[in-house]
Amino acid sequence: MRRLVFFITILMFIVFSIPLPSIAAEKPIVIGAPLATAFLYGWDAERGIKLAVEEINKAGGVNVGGKKRPLAVEVIDTRDLEPGVPVSEALLGLEKLILEKKVDFIIGGPVRSEAALAAMDLLNKYKKISILTTGDSYACLSQKD
Repeated sequence: MRRLVFFITILMFIVFSIPLPSIAAEKPIVIGAPLATAFLYGWDAERGIKLAVEEINKAGGVNVGGKKRPLAVEVIDTRDLEPGVPVSEALLGLEKLILEKKVDFIIGGPVRSEAALAAMDLLNKYKKISILTTGDSYACLSQKD
């Protein structure tokens, strides 16, 4: 019986003293994706973002200050492309990502112009870096050409 206890103790010591890969030990960088998931725009964006994150994590994550960190994604439906949905609802979704999900960055965002513009104030308030695009911005660019 003493040998069994000794063996289990040694085995546990070995298992818990083996260093895990550094990517597992580092805190993930959380990307927030406020998307209109009921529409093709949101479906494609969500799949693309998740695929990119999966590939980046398989390659070891991203190098931040000499340490490899994994990425994580939090998606929330803004519903901003649905008829009759107020801008405030899309902004609540964005704010939920920031305050509750503790995202580090924002990719995507409200699509309607008024919601995208209002989101800029919210992102500035919480000091979040974002990549926001709207369908209207592409129309403006094409009209200038």
